[in-house]
Amino acid sequence: MDADRGVAAALLALALVGCRGGSDPPPPPDPDLAGCEPAVAAAIRDARRAVLAEPRSAEAWGRLGEVLDVHDALAEALLCYETAERLDRGDFRWPYFAALCMDDRPPSEAIAALRRAHEIRPEDVSVNLRLGRLLLAAGEDEAARLHFETALRGDPSSTHARLGLATIAFAGGDLSTSRSLLERAAADRPDHGEVQALLVRVYRALDLGDLAAAAAERAGSITTRTPFPDPHRREVAEKGATAAHRALQGFAAARAGSTEVAVQLFRASLATRPDQPDVRLALAHLLLPRRRFAEAIDVLTPAIDDDPPFLEILNTLAWLRATLPDASLRNGAQAVALAERVWRGSESPPHWHLGTLGAAYAEAGRFEEAIEFTDRAIAAAEGAGDRAFVEGARHRRDLFRRGIPFHGGP
Repeated sequence: MDADRGVAAALLALALVGCRGGSDPPPPPDPDLAGCEPAVAAAIRDARRAVLAEPRSAEAWGRLGEVLDVHDALAEALLCYETAERLDRGDFRWPYFAALCMDDRPPSEAIAALRRAHEIRPEDVSVNLRLGRLLLAAGEDEAARLHFETALRGDPSSTHARLGLATIAFAGGDLSTSRSLLERAAADRPDHGEVQALLVRVYRALDLGDLAAAAAERAGSITTRTPFPDPHRREVAEKGATAAHRALQGFAAARAGSTEVAVQLFRASLATRPDQPDVRLALAHLLLPRRRFAEAIDVLTPAIDDDPPFLEILNTLAWLRATLPDASLRNGAQAVALAERVWRGSESPPHWHLGTLGAAYAEAGRFEEAIEFTDRAIAAAEGAGDRAFVEGARHRRDLFRRGIPFHGGP
């Protein structure tokens, strides 16, 4: 995979010139698979064999492109998509996917490819959104507006379409329209950082200081980008065979409410790469509401000795060992050991870590320390405005004062 892709791309590009007539397509890319995960190497070899078996099959070339694309061999994937498009100019997927592999090419080439896809699927929401975003970045506001409007007709809930139209309205001085579009988008997706950031600018331009300050606070609290909704790319992503791709699919399934699918994807990801503490924690949090406590403990336990430790895993495991209703799963000594490691590993422990340490001490029969750390947790939670935590911690403190540990579980 790390071979000189530039040379390979140039040679294949020359070979592709002959493909425009009736001649046979060039040989498919043959990337260096040394160091690839076995599942990835097998997927690429299988897709390449399919092309060799049917060298004039656009579908086979497109499938090879998708497998290479999802495993980040973008130059090779682009050549496959371009070949597939030459073999079948009626399938929008090939110019569409090609456009998304053109990071190293001028934006005009991606725009041209998306326009070819648009000619085939003029009402497709994803095609219009991506074309609108590129045209907007290129300064072609009026052309972009038409594509965003088409996308919004196709998907009236599209936050990205509203954001695009709001951006154009703001640039044109139409603050009222921009505000209306953004407020609707923010109501649907309050976690969309770009929407909140533009709202700040609109509110400030309208001299609405309080609203601008609130939007700025919301924007500052958002640490992740909102995924671009694209069912076509989701189909490509499903061809990913790496542990990382399985994990990404698991997170997507969890967000969509497909818990069992997410559980299986997370397990498959961890089977290939056990060193993913975020995946372990996410899997455990899917199992706990379903009272699959023993499974959750089994998932978390292998990460106990990670260096550096993943504190949220240690804290979750300490809480479970201290508070689970099933006595066979509780272990006060281990809960204290884990919670104290969390305590020592954080310069400024959050209130939920303090609460876990209190619950662990109570399970171990050390009620004076349990009350002390629960008091500290309550004070910290009050400062953070976490009322739900304060209420639960006060209940636990009442139990500890009576010499009773808390066994309410997650």
